[in-house]
Amino acid sequence: MIVTVHPPTIVIRARAPFWSKVLAVVSAQLREASRRAALRRARRELLEMSDTMLADIGISRSDITSVTALGSADLTRHPRRSA
Repeated sequence: MIVTVHPPTIVIRARAPFWSKVLAVVSAQLREASRRAALRRARRELLEMSDTMLADIGISRSDITSVTALGSADLTRHPRRSA
């Protein structure tokens, strides 16, 4: 009878997946911070516009928060009136 003894299998996992995950999380946080900064900038710019300018682009002053939070105005609530 022949007995073959195999050494225990040692699985060495590379650290690359760990650092890839860390990098992915940090990258996602930076993208989110950049997106929020862009929304704050857009909100500030829209608030500086006159009511006439806002009407020209199809939003009212009360729509600024929803436009900058959602990316578009919910114009179904108050459809734009034709002049």
